[in-house]
Amino acid sequence: MAKWDQETGGIVEIKAKDYDDFKRKYEKEIENNTESGTIIIEDIPIHKSVGAKSKNYDIIDPLTGEVFHFVEGTKIQNVEVFAGKGVKKKLHDGVAEGLTDAFGGKPENWQHVKGIGIVDYNGEEIKANVHWFQEESVGKVKFKIKEWLDEG
Repeated sequence: MAKWDQETGGIVEIKAKDYDDFKRKYEKEIENNTESGTIIIEDIPIHKSVGAKSKNYDIIDPLTGEVFHFVEGTKIQNVEVFAGKGVKKKLHDGVAEGLTDAFGGKPENWQHVKGIGIVDYNGEEIKANVHWFQEESVGKVKFKIKEWLDEG
């Protein structure tokens, strides 16, 4: 968990039990901050396919065109928003508009995000650097493998 620290002008870690207070107090400040390079987000769980919370994502490998999924029961770790809403770096021209046309939401709310996940590579668990886009009313879309990090 992280929060924006006015004194240092950066993101600092906070304890999970302080999350609700953090959210109320700092959410708008982080969303509107254009000085930070990234926003750190807590790990994203990939639930097992039993139950309503189950959510996995299609992840395309742009080199091969193959589609993969995260290993159930793992987490996407080291999650960072590095472009778009809330950070200094803007999305490339036309990206937010294209995402809005395809998925909905508002162009000004789209973010480009990255993280490290364990991908099911034909039954083998392989770590990968994964990128995607997200918008608060739409959710996470267009996952792609940016780099395979190990080979088993």
